[in-house]
Amino acid sequence: MRKELSYSVWLMPAGRTKEKLSKIISSLSKKYSSPTFRPHVTLAGGIAGSEKELTRKAEKLSKTLKPFTVHLGRVRYLDEFFRSLFIAVKKTPEYMDAYEKSREVFDLPENHGYLPHMSLIYGDFSRATKEEIIKKTGRNFHESFEARRIFFVFNNEKEKKWTVIKKFSLKSP
Repeated sequence: MRKELSYSVWLMPAGRTKEKLSKIISSLSKKYSSPTFRPHVTLAGGIAGSEKELTRKAEKLSKTLKPFTVHLGRVRYLDEFFRSLFIAVKKTPEYMDAYEKSREVFDLPENHGYLPHMSLIYGDFSRATKEEIIKKTGRNFHESFEARRIFFVFNNEKEKKWTVIKKFSLKSP
């Protein structure tokens, strides 16, 4: 069961990749009357606790991670509101190392079904609608971006709003 109010740690693209994905997300949000959000990959989610303490943990996490490349792959979909249509993220050793470190820092349980992804739209849509969207956006996103920061985010899923509390640069290699 998802928590309506929680915190998460995001990775966000910059530059051309951010612009391209922001445009797609915004366009789909308007066309299908769905929530708007910034392009991101959730490294750790559903985190509960004191904002002050969790912010400290996010900073601690940033000091354990070096910048790494996030590789985007195929567009996929599930029958879930928050994973309705998304781009799969490749589970590279660097990505999974960052994921494991985030689990350790925030004391999160192991998730054998962890599916790193970048959502394109949130909502309950038919398979036909999702396939129609894929025809327009394309099925493959052979793009990548450099994760140089983590973003500590407050999630208000009841109101469908996500607020960046603080961003932290990853330590230099």
